[in-house]
Amino acid sequence: MKICIECNKEKELSEFPKRKNSKDGYRNNCKLCKNKSCKKYRINNTERIKKYTKKYREENREELKIKSSEYHINNLEKEKERSKKYRLKNKEKRNIYMRNRKLNPLHKLSTNISHVY
Repeated sequence: MKICIECNKEKELSEFPKRKNSKDGYRNNCKLCKNKSCKKYRINNTERIKKYTKKYREENREELKIKSSEYHINNLEKEKERSKKYRLKNKEKRNIYMRNRKLNPLHKLSTNISHVY
C-alpha cells in the first residue's frame, strides 16, 4: 500500500506507475492523478506541444530519410538477399492469401475491370 501525494488516498501498488530511480520502484502519484495532470497540461499548453512536435518531426524526418536511403544504397546485395529469403520462407502463406483473395467477389471484379484492354 502507498499514499498518493496528489489525492492523499492509500492505494495498492498496482495503481502506481513504475519508476526505476525511486526507492520503492513506483511514482509518488497514482495513475489516475498522473492522467489528470497530463490532460490538464495538454489543454493549457496546446500551442507549445504543437510547436515542439512540428519542429521535432521536421528535424528527424530528413535525418531518417538520409540514413535509410544510404543504408539501402550501401547494402543493396544484402537487402536483396534478405527479401529473397523472406519470400521463400513465406511462399505458402502468400499462396494461401492470393487463393483466398481470388474468391472475394469485389477483388475479382476490380481485377477484371483493371485488365480490360
